[in-house]
Amino acid sequence: MRKEEVIISTPYVNLRKIKVLLKGRQGKRWVYFGSNFKVLTYIEQQLADNFACIDIIEIHKSIADSIKAEYVSWVDELNRKYGNELDWWLGAVFSRNNYTSDLFQFTCYLEILKRLLLRDGVLPDLVFVESAGFAKDLGNWAKKNGISVIIKHKSFSIVSVASLFKPLLDWLRFIIISTIRNFAAFITRGISKKDECFFKNSTLIHTFIFKNSLTKDGILTDRTLPFLHDYAFRHGLNIVIHPILYGFNCSYLAVYRKMRSSRTPFIIKEDFLRFTDYLLAFTYPFRSLRKKIEFKDFRSCSFFNSIQEMRSKECFSPAMEAVLAYQLFLRLSKTAFDPCYFVLWFENQVIDKALIAGIRKFFPKVRISGAQMFLHPPNLLSVFPCQSEIEAGTAPDSIVETSQYQCKRASIFTSSISCRVGGALRYDHIFRQVRDFQLVRNKEKIIFVALPFHIPNVIEILFMLKGSLTYIKHNVVILIKTHPDYDEKTIKKLFVGSGWPKVFQIYKASVAEGLKNASLMISANSSVMIEAISYGIPSIYIGSRIMINQNILKDIDTPISRECYSSEELAQAVNAYIDVLPFKSEEFKKIGEKIRDLYFTPVSDDTLASFFELTEKNKTL
Repeated sequence: MRKEEVIISTPYVNLRKIKVLLKGRQGKRWVYFGSNFKVLTYIEQQLADNFACIDIIEIHKSIADSIKAEYVSWVDELNRKYGNELDWWLGAVFSRNNYTSDLFQFTCYLEILKRLLLRDGVLPDLVFVESAGFAKDLGNWAKKNGISVIIKHKSFSIVSVASLFKPLLDWLRFIIISTIRNFAAFITRGISKKDECFFKNSTLIHTFIFKNSLTKDGILTDRTLPFLHDYAFRHGLNIVIHPILYGFNCSYLAVYRKMRSSRTPFIIKEDFLRFTDYLLAFTYPFRSLRKKIEFKDFRSCSFFNSIQEMRSKECFSPAMEAVLAYQLFLRLSKTAFDPCYFVLWFENQVIDKALIAGIRKFFPKVRISGAQMFLHPPNLLSVFPCQSEIEAGTAPDSIVETSQYQCKRASIFTSSISCRVGGALRYDHIFRQVRDFQLVRNKEKIIFVALPFHIPNVIEILFMLKGSLTYIKHNVVILIKTHPDYDEKTIKKLFVGSGWPKVFQIYKASVAEGLKNASLMISANSSVMIEAISYGIPSIYIGSRIMINQNILKDIDTPISRECYSSEELAQAVNAYIDVLPFKSEEFKKIGEKIRDLYFTPVSDDTLASFFELTEKNKTL
């Protein structure tokens, strides 16, 4: 084993000093553990040819697959130890959600180092990590295994200071928004009485309400769970809506008026919650930070410093919202509200756990059905129910998936939850929309790019796509469809200093319209990729060089899709697909239909009945 010390450094230190420390070493190698693609490319430019960046893509994918079951079991143990209190289920660190916790990612990074040591006999000379806490944990692991390390960490930086204030600002913003919402509820309260429309034996539906979800008269168009409301009305089910208001910022007055004017009863939480409920929510961060957690090492490494750092930087607004959701059902139990069934959009997030726990506590006879009307990213572990959640009563009685294949995937960490196949509500258009392939072949080559919600993924996709333009030999039009979580300005700001490519056009119409004329699809971590393939449109998955990848088609070998991890690979795939499109369109169409039927089930009365357990035709898997 190499006697020289391994340098573990955060990316914001002076790289010139790092170079001095490594001066004289031969064949210097480095690796980057983090999610900031711009920082990675900056380090590459600064270290240049004197240092070799280790490609960890294939190792990373292999490790994520091999350790995730063990990781879930490790979290299961903690859930059983601390899960007797609701507050435990609302924390982000052990949520298994990659977008709110880096813990699973850190375990993968550690295993990458172990794999490199086993493969090469030495560790890299230089390891960059974004987390100071994780740097300490890596250093402790290395020392325990007889490896000398130097940890370089810049204690003061704009990034570190901003991360300290972010939780406080998030807390204050939640209090302000809660105050504004209470004011809007108070102003509009005269439009309807708070419980006059609650029916006996009602069916409660938990869904998202966006700015365009309600007309002025309160008519609801449910983008999240379409078709369900119409089916319920036709079959005599009394619907009550529990709304999650999304994307309103501080403008709540109009949506409260619309909800109160609607013929469909909405539960407006501000009508029922009391000051003590808000006090309980606002003090959640203090209870969480005071709680001492004891845990075993995971795969011979203590992640104590990583966990402490994540807890100190956690944004608590989702947990505070979840506390209010739980308290709401306490208050509703003292009214005429009498539900018999609960259908919720189920991503297994903290709000879902609180809703389910509240229903079980205060309305124990209610059956709970979790609708997972999305495709499961293979390494987003939080969307898969686990055994400890079922034991604690924070998971639904059953889940509804878009296909039998999806049911099998959703049950990988437990066999104790029943799963039914329901109509693919948000994807029903793929069974009805027809593409004119002759028309598409004759048009200019349109590449449709569907951006995911996670900004670090967006940065990697767009900069890789920009880099590929030099190598793409065809004249193409690139339509960029942004995610609803951000706007066009946010995306264009990423290119300040480097220039927004002229060939990039922001596309504002619907995805379905965009795919009609698309020759090719590019995306990452988005189900739109499967929608495109269903039409026979070749799709390219942009993989991350540094983060856990979430390719939904990971286990399916098909000529209609490719993974790319560099601008050169992307250009090669684009050129190859455009070259063969005139000859392969019918073949791709047939392949796409098979993949469509693997992931999606058409909407019908039978498949809608699955959401309400009203038919025997749908088998429980």
